[in-house]
Amino acid sequence: MFWFLYYFLVIGISLISLKLFDKKILKVLFFSFFFSIMSTPWFISPGSESLAPIISILILENSILENHGIQRIFRPFFAIFFITFAVVYYFYYFRFKN
Repeated sequence: MFWFLYYFLVIGISLISLKLFDKKILKVLFFSFFFSIMSTPWFISPGSESLAPIISILILENSILENHGIQRIFRPFFAIFFITFAVVYYFYYFRFKN
C-alpha cells in the first residue's frame, strides 16, 4: 500500500515539473529525470533485502551512512531514466501531437 501511494505522489510531482518548462524536449527530459530519481527502488546496502528509493539512499550515503559507493545506484537510475525518456518521448511527440 505504501509503494502505491508513493508512486502516486511521484507521478504527481513529475507532472507538476512539466509546468516549469516551455520547450517539449525539456519537459520530457525533466519529467524523466524527476520520475527516475524519485521512483527507482534499490537495495539500501549491498546484500540487504530492504528496498528504498534511490533519492533517499543518495541523501543518506552523503550524510550519515557508511559509503558503499554511489556507482551502484547509477545503473538502476540510468536504466529507468532511459526507459522513461523513451516512453514519454514516444507518447508526447508521436501520440499526442498538437
